[in-house]
Amino acid sequence: MSWTASEPSPEKNPVHPVHPCESKIYSCLTLNRFPANRRKGFVSGVQPDESARGDPKFHGVLTFHLFEQGEEGKALTISAKEEDLFKEWRKSRTPFVCDGAVSEQDYLKSCPQIAFILKETNDPGDDFDLRQFLQNQNGGKGTTWNNVARWVHGIRNLPSECDWSCYENVDARFRREVLRGIVAMNLKKSPGGGRTVFRVLKNVAREDALHIQNQYSLYDPDITICGGVETTGGLFHDLVHPGIEWKQTTRGIWWYRRNAQKYVVAFHHPAARVRGSRMLGDLMTAIKEIKQEQE
Repeated sequence: MSWTASEPSPEKNPVHPVHPCESKIYSCLTLNRFPANRRKGFVSGVQPDESARGDPKFHGVLTFHLFEQGEEGKALTISAKEEDLFKEWRKSRTPFVCDGAVSEQDYLKSCPQIAFILKETNDPGDDFDLRQFLQNQNGGKGTTWNNVARWVHGIRNLPSECDWSCYENVDARFRREVLRGIVAMNLKKSPGGGRTVFRVLKNVAREDALHIQNQYSLYDPDITICGGVETTGGLFHDLVHPGIEWKQTTRGIWWYRRNAQKYVVAFHHPAARVRGSRMLGDLMTAIKEIKQEQE
């Protein structure tokens, strides 16, 4: 199977505003970022070759298509299992905010597969679905989701790194494309307010512990990032992986290995009042150190 570059059709793929570092930023969408065992579901695609990466004519949308069965012939059943679980969960928790795999197909083909564990949504109203919000509403709001998109793209392109100048001005297109391939999961499915009351969060999450465990098991992510060290990270550990020993990187980032090749990192909330460049750098350094320890 060969992958060659071709110019996107202007009619079908209108050129979007170009990110200042687009040839680097959108490298996560090219097939050479995926190991062979993650490529088997691909039917066709468009990928600029190395000599064409800086050519403006390749700044269209890169498109990929999957077999119905997805990665390694695995049936695409995550969404159906989510809905079955949420139907039961709603009996004891209302109002209820749905979340999980933003796009099942994009998540299954992603490498590594990344899940974000957060606390709760900020009172979005009835019938809110975080998955649809991240797919359809410009990839969420920049306050939280710009940093998530930066982190995901950075992790999936390691060991290569982009300068902060490539990530500083994240736009809706970049956010939407990157976030389609993640899991975003709140511990508390009922909406909260502008500030989380930890006592309420903890009580609700403990009541829903079995449901939380069941939902997380649907995704089996390679990397799990908890947004909030003592709150989200500590609570998630106690609910889902009690007894597993925490470790610490040389720069003080807490993490633990949940099995031989998969791990959980307790990090800043993406909307924390910390410089975005600092959070990106700290997280990339931590992930590289953890991966080196695994090797």
